[in-house]
Amino acid sequence: MERAQVSDCAASERRRPCVGHFRSPGAVDDGLAAFYSAVADDSGQAAKRREAALLFAVAEGHFSDGGTWNHDEAIRSAEEAFALASGCQDHDLEADASRLVVKAYCLQNSNLLYERGSADSVAAHCALEHARNFANERRLAFAAAGCIRGEAAMQLSIAETCLEERGLEGRLAALRPAREALTVFKQIGDRKMEAMAYSAMSEVYLQDRDRRKAQETAKEALSAFRIVEDRRGEARALHTLAMTMFMEGSYDFVDRGLQSAQEAMTIFQELGCRGLQASALLTIADFNINLGRPKQALISSKEALHIFRQIGYGRGAESFALALVVESHTNHDQLGTALEVAREAVARFRKHGDAKQEALMLDVLAHANLEREDSQAALEACRRGLALCTDLQDHVLEASLLLTLSEVQHQMDCIDEALVVAQDASSILRALDHEWLMAGYAQYTVARICTSKQDIDKALEESQLGRDFFYKVNNSRGEGLALLQAASIVGLSPKRMSEAVAIAEQAQDVFQKAEDRGGQAFGLYIMAELHKVAGDHQTALRYATTRRKLVQELGYKREEAKSLHLIASIHLGSRDPAEASRAAREGLRLARAAGDRVTEAHMLIQVVQANLSLVNDGDGPERHRQVVEEAVKLSRESVALCRKVAGGKLRAPAIFWHAYALSASPYPAEVLELAEEAQRLFRAARDQIGEAHATLLIAQAYHVRDKREKAKHFADVACTMFRDVDDVRGEEMATNFLRHLAPSADLDQRQHREQQEQQQQQQQQQQQ
Repeated sequence: MERAQVSDCAASERRRPCVGHFRSPGAVDDGLAAFYSAVADDSGQAAKRREAALLFAVAEGHFSDGGTWNHDEAIRSAEEAFALASGCQDHDLEADASRLVVKAYCLQNSNLLYERGSADSVAAHCALEHARNFANERRLAFAAAGCIRGEAAMQLSIAETCLEERGLEGRLAALRPAREALTVFKQIGDRKMEAMAYSAMSEVYLQDRDRRKAQETAKEALSAFRIVEDRRGEARALHTLAMTMFMEGSYDFVDRGLQSAQEAMTIFQELGCRGLQASALLTIADFNINLGRPKQALISSKEALHIFRQIGYGRGAESFALALVVESHTNHDQLGTALEVAREAVARFRKHGDAKQEALMLDVLAHANLEREDSQAALEACRRGLALCTDLQDHVLEASLLLTLSEVQHQMDCIDEALVVAQDASSILRALDHEWLMAGYAQYTVARICTSKQDIDKALEESQLGRDFFYKVNNSRGEGLALLQAASIVGLSPKRMSEAVAIAEQAQDVFQKAEDRGGQAFGLYIMAELHKVAGDHQTALRYATTRRKLVQELGYKREEAKSLHLIASIHLGSRDPAEASRAAREGLRLARAAGDRVTEAHMLIQVVQANLSLVNDGDGPERHRQVVEEAVKLSRESVALCRKVAGGKLRAPAIFWHAYALSASPYPAEVLELAEEAQRLFRAARDQIGEAHATLLIAQAYHVRDKREKAKHFADVACTMFRDVDDVRGEEMATNFLRHLAPSADLDQRQHREQQEQQQQQQQQQQQ
């Protein structure tokens, strides 16, 4: 049956791309190349200093566009500049060159991880350790020489090596040395390095999801970069500021963040930093997706892809851009095109012999197939990706593909296999000791599957473990989602409803503390659903109405339409079809105004459902005729629309309600054929409740045709199906229909007996 639109938020969070993940935060250039180029051109300077300055300017060029993929060349160039600077008796040049060496090894760490993943984790770790050790050695040397700027520069370099750490704990260690460096730079009036210190701190706060502090430090960095006229630094600060606005969650703030990202992109474009320009374009695409503008997202992501391919950017940038192109097509309801893009990407990377990117795109391809409910094709994509991981030895990618495989198997009702695979993914991630966020999502998946197996105690245990992992990395969104999952699990038992509500309220506290209003909105949805299932429609309506007000404040029209869908479903559950109809019609208007055709389809179906519930209100034959006629008209529209949107996934409920509307009209001839089609579609989608309702409608269609035996057979089947899924109301409907059939069946039996008696009497008369 057609239900409120709810996505698996945790699965969506797991798949959500981390924009800019292929850029090394520790390898950001200081923007000193122009200054040292001027030194190199100054004939009044010592020859050795001029030569060292020239080498520095050349070496820093390796970092000007987000970092070169050729880290070996960057290391060689930086070490040559440092060697020459060390003999110049110029502590500032020596300090700046020392920072270049640290950045070069940070870049190597970043490149190895993003090109080869966990397969090169040892080599990447060695590069990072070398960078940290070198920075510490130079810090001690500058301290011994009494060079406070050099010492502070190395403190900042140590902070930047911490930014490269894969775990949050390591990244948070960047704060202390960055603050100490900032204090010194302020004291000596070095605004350029002050800006760099603020920039590093804003990156840490961003990772820690501390929106306010991230925004404050990003603004300080922006101001300092503008004072020293560092345009590239200014653009980077604008980009960070955009991300902090995204975290606020409201439509207006995300839109303002989008403008900030666009400003950063324009500066990068003017400076000729094409790699950074493309990175900003991906941020713009991501923001547009969240603002419900998939068409604009598609334009930006395609432009970024074009740039990355032109310049050979590396670090998985191309596959990242492709993933956003696929997501943009999916959000634009172009599922066929999304699938084709994913297929072409897989073929392209296979042709180029890039197994890592091929495996990444096979994961994307699997999800594109899942969107079209092609489980077999999704299964094949996962298996091909996992086969590549065997050679790659990239355990994080392997775990990601296993989680996708688990989703596929779950959709195919292979519950036991799905559980084993999800548990394998969790074990892999926990063994890595730095992928706690992914491990949290893996545990969430394990808990969800345990719930499907009705193993409630185990599900709660696994969900709690997932929450622990989210807490470990200070991810309040994940922690809140884990709590809501636990609330939903506990809520399966009517006797534990108060406990379930208490857990959901705890999740709301987590979201509120983190100022995560999007999380709060989802929590309100769960609270409403819990009370709706428990039959407390008044409380459910209060939470649903509160959710609507919240998303109104946030400015998301599409989410407001979905809230109205929830409100209408509660009214239908409380047998108030008039209010349900009002809410559904308002939701339909909002969905159409927002250009959201998928939600429009959902709302059309719900208006039909509400109309048919109004039929029994007894407002007279004329009103009855009008309501039924409108229901037939709207249901026909919904069938036409549902064949075009969401890959046809809504066809089953649309066809069912069209058949139901026709059964109430004077033209029921098509009902049986339509009900049988709906039954097939529900069965293919493994929607047992929908299939049961379609089966009962088939029984009713046969009854109208005076085929009582068939009507009884299908009603019995429907009754059993409702009982199997614990749908008490559905079972009651089927039972009442069977009772309605019973007198007719008794009449048939009496008529049959009378006919037999008449035949016997005739035979006896003939014999006589």
